[in-house]
Amino acid sequence: MKAEDRMFRPTAKKLLHASCLILPLLGFLLPLSGFAAGTPLSKDDSDFFENNIRPLLVENCYKCHSRESPKLRGGLSLEFRETTLAGGDDGPAIVPGDPEKSLLIKAVRYTDSDLQMPPKDQKLSDDQIALLEEWIRRGAPDPRTIYSLANPHDWNKAGSEHWAFLPVKKPALPQVTNTAWCATASHAAADAGFPRR
Repeated sequence: MKAEDRMFRPTAKKLLHASCLILPLLGFLLPLSGFAAGTPLSKDDSDFFENNIRPLLVENCYKCHSRESPKLRGGLSLEFRETTLAGGDDGPAIVPGDPEKSLLIKAVRYTDSDLQMPPKDQKLSDDQIALLEEWIRRGAPDPRTIYSLANPHDWNKAGSEHWAFLPVKKPALPQVTNTAWCATASHAAADAGFPRR
């Protein structure tokens, strides 16, 4: 893949950054529009994901492919449906409905010596790989959406730096020309702000 092609393709990292900008707006607009985040999953698909796929991803993939990782390996986040579909540096991680075209399946099967996940000879069992294949064959139903992302802000830091949480300081009064009229600080501020005639 050419470098200029990579620049315009949405990666997991770009989607996560964009979500931090878009989520506050969506938080207000989505309830008003009646739009639900993602298509509702059937109980069978939801149970399959929650009982088989989520634990497998958390246990084997999140160390390198989530916010838990100090460095997002290969630009791939497997935390959300959107980031999994967007993929990483090598392209989309999954092709819903087609496990054979999905890079994730190629990586966990260890068929390519340059693309093996999990790394360091921690290959998934055949049963675990079969579960991932079945999940993708079903269309990769996934209730995890970026919209469900917990608030990404560090409120402790924001609280110490935001103007509303800083100690109150008495500002210096502006210089005024009409001292007889200025009985209070508000008068001084108003006098300094009015244009002269």
